[in-house]
Amino acid sequence: MIRGEVVKNQTLYKALFISALMLMLPLLSNSSDWSVSDEESHVTLVEKIELKNAVMHELFGVLDDAFENENRPLLANSRIGVYDAAGLLLKQDIPDEGLIPRPDLAMFLVDNSLRIQDVRSSLEQIHGLEVRAFISPSGLLVQGTKHSLEQGSEEAGIEAMLPVPVAMMVDEYLWFESPEKIRLESWRGDELHSGVGLVDSEGHVLQQSLSHVSKQFLKEINIIDTGRISGVVHSQSVFEIALEPSVSWVRAEPMFTIDNNYARSHMAITGSYSVRSHFTTDLDGSGQIVAVADSGLDEDHGDFGTRIIESKDVIGDGSTADTWSGHGTHVACTVLGDGTRGPYAGVAPASELYFQAMEND
Repeated sequence: MIRGEVVKNQTLYKALFISALMLMLPLLSNSSDWSVSDEESHVTLVEKIELKNAVMHELFGVLDDAFENENRPLLANSRIGVYDAAGLLLKQDIPDEGLIPRPDLAMFLVDNSLRIQDVRSSLEQIHGLEVRAFISPSGLLVQGTKHSLEQGSEEAGIEAMLPVPVAMMVDEYLWFESPEKIRLESWRGDELHSGVGLVDSEGHVLQQSLSHVSKQFLKEINIIDTGRISGVVHSQSVFEIALEPSVSWVRAEPMFTIDNNYARSHMAITGSYSVRSHFTTDLDGSGQIVAVADSGLDEDHGDFGTRIIESKDVIGDGSTADTWSGHGTHVACTVLGDGTRGPYAGVAPASELYFQAMEND
């Protein structure tokens, strides 16, 4: 009972204190040195802070040296070997004719005194010089006239200027093989260029189109698109072709084959039974029209019969043929081929085809 009376008295005193505090609030409201918390009996002192004018402008930090210096090793890991200040250490044997340096190219090694992006920006201000690629971690592949390359080598941050063997511009497969058909590519910026056109400060010109090179070294020429041409090689070496300034890459012409028969093993389908037995429906697309938009269509393929209701030239090049890749014909056969040309039919072999040709022939 005594304990209950004490609690009762404490509650009464607490209520009186809170009432008195509430009466004092109007007096305290004009003071910036006091505030009352949400808790009934807790009063907190607040320190008033005044900021002088423009104090934020006087704030400063310390530049991190690790950010200022890139700490790159003085190396360039190219596809044919590793460059350092002493030269190029080849990764593998290269034919002697592949070791001939391209006179219009050089590998610049950039030291840590400047950021590599800053050095690149400075080089690109030199007339007749173009930075073609960054070769990690400290290399820049540059192209230019003899005069502009010499100018570039004197820029701040350039530790070494080293020759570039022509083998760097040739697919490794072609070093020891002689395919009948090859593909040439020119230099790339935001997109492939048709060639090279550089003029230095003394008026020396480095200019050539890839089409000119193709006419000189290839026959049965096929212009794939701007800056990409294929054809049959004359007797010249691919290294001789790669010495031309408009050429950035020489490779074998890719050969496309249709390997649908591999799908059986990928899907773990074995035995002599029909693939059709795995479907749970007899629907075959009868009475349906399927639209396929792809590269083009080989209408004489044989798997479509008379079920092509229209083959439309969407991009306006005057052709709907599947001239190069065969991809459009492959997709259409997968959808609705009837299996005339092979052992397998498509998903809906009785449906009709509306085809849109999307590739420029």
